[in-house]
Amino acid sequence: MLRCALGQTGWCSAVSIDYRTHIGHGVSDAPGNLNYPSGIAVDHVTGDVFVMDELFGRIQRFDADGNYITSWTCTGSLGLAVDTSDHSDYVAVQKFDTIRKYDANGQLLLEWGSSGTGPGQFNMRREVTVHPVTGNVYVADPENRRIQEFTSNAVFVKEWSNGFSNISVRYLHRSDRTVHLSCRYRHTHHLQDEC
Repeated sequence: MLRCALGQTGWCSAVSIDYRTHIGHGVSDAPGNLNYPSGIAVDHVTGDVFVMDELFGRIQRFDADGNYITSWTCTGSLGLAVDTSDHSDYVAVQKFDTIRKYDANGQLLLEWGSSGTGPGQFNMRREVTVHPVTGNVYVADPENRRIQEFTSNAVFVKEWSNGFSNISVRYLHRSDRTVHLSCRYRHTHHLQDEC
């Protein structure tokens, strides 16, 4: 179980996790085993855990107790997020500068993006996150020094830039049940948490 100790600002100031189970049983390509897990996302409704197994080029799905459910091929990927409204997965595929949307069983539903600097184009995008209320998708596009926002159907909404590379995106839930996008970027070895 994950617990958050709230600080004076209402944000998590410390997190504790009760160890419940482990995922993966060794380095092999057998179902349920992992070799270089490079991304993880949890469906907070079902409890299912999705793990990007980078060296074996796949995403594996486990239940909340760590039992293997299924897997599917997905190579060259880094970022991984789950939309809890329809249990779909969004994957940032660095190798092809695309975003892929899969259903919970690995069926490819949608793919968008290409290499470049225009709207809907990416250059080494690394992370993706989904707004838990609107379902909009946010993509960190660090080499283009921006974040791009899309609808769940890949319609470009907007972009913004802070002028720095090494951007990451996450959603933070506050104690007052509001949701805030946290954009973290590195500038002169200082981390900034703002968008």
